[in-house]
Amino acid sequence: MKNLLSYIILFSSISGADFSNDGATLTISAGTTISANGTLENSNGTVNNNGIIQITGNLLSDDVFNSGIQSSINLVGNDQFISGGIYNDLTVSGAGVKSMTGDITVNGNLTLTSGTLNLNGYELTVENIIHNGGSFSGDGSIEGSP
Repeated sequence: MKNLLSYIILFSSISGADFSNDGATLTISAGTTISANGTLENSNGTVNNNGIIQITGNLLSDDVFNSGIQSSINLVGNDQFISGGIYNDLTVSGAGVKSMTGDITVNGNLTLTSGTLNLNGYELTVENIIHNGGSFSGDGSIEGSP
């Protein structure tokens, strides 16, 4: 599916199932919450996130994924994968294991409320880690403030 237009999401809340971006520019404005009840895949396009993405499936990006200073990614499903990249705030909740598929930098807060973040052999660099019941697993390294 090739999208020819850029999409700008300005609504306060949008819900949906699996979403695949193959060539478009998707901009999520500040104050907007995207609730994805499935996988969000950015295979060939640009995502500019300035809002909140709550996702029950995988967050996969093979192309450009920009995270603004007010943005947040909330992994709320069961076992999930998250692509390597630079994120502002990242929350790990829900059941199961959230597995990294590349190095991740969190410029804001990493909040572990439940579940496990599996480093999966990659590096996690974090400005601020907040433990509220979650845990880490797997080989890899963690750099940043406790």
